[in-house]
Formats: sequence, structure tokens, C-alpha cells
Amino acid sequence: MFSIIVPLWNEEKYIVRCIRSILCQTFGEFEVIVVNDGSADQGPRRVKEIADKRIRLIDQPNQGVSAARNTGILAARYNYIAFLDADDEWKPNHLESLYRLIEKYPSCGLFSNSYLLQKGTETPSYPSISHLPFREEDGVMDNFYEVAARSINSPINMNTFAVRKELLCRVGYFPVGAKAGEDTLTIARLFMLCDFAYSRIPTSVYYILLNKPPRPIQSINPLDGAFEQLLRKARHRKHTALFVSFWFKNRMVNALYARQYGIAFRMFLKAVSICPVQKKIYSALIITLLALALQKDSYSINKCLKKK
Repeated sequence: MFSIIVPLWNEEKYIVRCIRSILCQTFGEFEVIVVNDGSADQGPRRVKEIADKRIRLIDQPNQGVSAARNTGILAARYNYIAFLDADDEWKPNHLESLYRLIEKYPSCGLFSNSYLLQKGTETPSYPSISHLPFREEDGVMDNFYEVAARSINSPINMNTFAVRKELLCRVGYFPVGAKAGEDTLTIARLFMLCDFAYSRIPTSVYYILLNKPPRPIQSINPLDGAFEQLLRKARHRKHTALFVSFWFKNRMVNALYARQYGIAFRMFLKAVSICPVQKKIYSALIITLLALALQKDSYSINKCLKKK
């Protein structure tokens, strides 16, 4: 039923927790493909020490997370592909909930649950997601671009969904060589092809790791052009311009945190030129500058604002 792909690169500290959370699933028809992307620690050894025939370990030289995921997809035996990052985990009902969505919404191509955010020792929090087109516990998210662009947190991340394998093939898999945003682009491309079924129930935990080194800021991100292409390729979807503007808004925020003010200014102008009425561009600019002034992260600032 499910082929679960776990890209592994120097996550010895977390990989056993990750794999154990998969093996504890209440739905048991799956395989686990761990792709060791040139790890220099004992992570691959920890995987080998787990005795379960459903686990396969594939070794390859370090090529990045996109290449690791693509290797796993090509090796997958089942028609539904799910992903779990090595430093995160699933709740026991994750696959069972996805299976129910597949049964309930067969016309969709991607099926996702919600998730929890875990920062350090704080109490896990729910993501702030708005503009869902249904009020029930689950439904069809036929406005993913709007939900992703208008929510504080993304409704979907790499740990939350399963997708039909043939759709990943049609979008060209994950973009190899991208240092950031490869997941956002791939999910956006999938939405060009199908509706998403979505459950509000959180069944995975996304760990916000403290002191994690920031990803490098690129003056010209190779994915920028791919997002701009969405304006043409996904014009049959509503709120495409809003979503593409959202990508450049995020680039602006990351550049501000890196003190790359020239890049941040260019990304601000790009986001505004695509969708000048998107209020989140301006609010993100203010919140980020406030976070920098207070020496806090935007996650903490947004959390405080949500309480007011």
C-alpha cells in the first residue's frame, strides 16, 4: 500500500525514533526505504540494527535531499508514496488516517493530515492554518495555493502526506541541486495535477530544532524561475499569483535573517510586483524586523501575536 521514504544524512541522534514511529503504525501494509545520502555518522548503522524485514537501506554518495527522495521513489514497490524526515516522527495513527482519506476521496491524488509543532521542551502546538474550504474534520482542499499563502504555517509538509507514485513521475520528481524549497515546489506542482484531501487531525510531529544552522541564502535561487513558471502552468488554479508571491515573500524573510538586505529588498519588490495586495508580504516584513530587533525568531513572535 505505502512506500515510506526516509532520507538520511547525519541524523544518528534521531533516526531510531523516526523508524520506531513508523513501525508502531496501526496500519501495517507498508515498506520503509531509508536512503543513506552519504552520512558520515553512525545513522546507517543504527538503521541496520533494527530487525524488521520491511526496512530497506540504500546507500548513495551525498547528493542532497531531493536526490535521496528520488532514489527512494524509483525503488518503491507500492503505488502510494509517503515521506518522513529522519529528525521527525509520526503518531501511530498516521498511515491509518491517510488510508481513510484515500478510501473517502478517491478522486484526489494527494492525501494529508495535519501535524504538531515541537520546539525544544515546550508543549507541542498546533499550526495556524486558515482558509480551509470545509468545516468538517476532513475534506477536499481544492484551494491549496490560497491556504498555503494565507496561513501562518503551511498546511502540508514532507511528513504529512501520501501521494500517488505516478503523479510524482509526472511532475519530474524533486528538483536535484536545490538547497531549499524543493518540497514547496514539488507539492505546488502536484497541485497543478490533482486536488488534495486533507484531515485536520495532527498525526505527525515536526521538530523545530534549536541551533540548527540556517540554509545558505542564494542571490539567484534556481527555483525562482520554476515558481514563476507556475503563473503560466497553474493558471487553471485559483490564487496562483498569491502563492508565487508567497514564495518570494519567504525568500525575503530568510534574506533578512541572514542580513542580506540587498537580496531581501529585491525579493520584496518581486513579491509585490506579482501580488501587490497580499497583506502577508508587509506583515512578514514588519514581524521579521521586529524579531531581529528583539533577537527572537519569527516563530516566537507569531506565537505571542496568536495569544493576543
